[in-house]
Amino acid sequence: DEKIRIRSAGSAIVSASNDKTIRIWDAVTGECKQVFEGYNHLVSSSASSPDGRKFVSASWDNTIKVCNNGSREVYSYSLPSTCYAATFSPDGRTIAVACEDGNIYLIDFPPLQELIDQTRERFKNSPLTPEERRQYYLE
Repeated sequence: DEKIRIRSAGSAIVSASNDKTIRIWDAVTGECKQVFEGYNHLVSSSASSPDGRKFVSASWDNTIKVCNNGSREVYSYSLPSTCYAATFSPDGRTIAVACEDGNIYLIDFPPLQELIDQTRERFKNSPLTPEERRQYYLE
């Protein structure tokens, strides 16, 4: 019998849970590195982007969320139905979402730097607290 071992160098695995959380796991050690809370309903699916720099999650609260590097939410999108699964296209620019209403929604998702630039432009003249400026990548 040939044994197959899967090894990875520093990569992570993202998991969704019915306890309303997303967890980031070290693929080598199996250790939970980070827990994301704050979802309003169970999280039914999660998937990493092709470049491994962000992940998307689908929740029964009719939303998908995209987080950057497992650190913070950068994009949230509401859909008209319960979201069962979400994943990135091979180029990372589109998210496909399967919903309870029988539809698959395709959502254009521009590269992260494009979103950051748009956010900076939108908020550049707004009176924000230092924390809000960090939240919106203005500092």
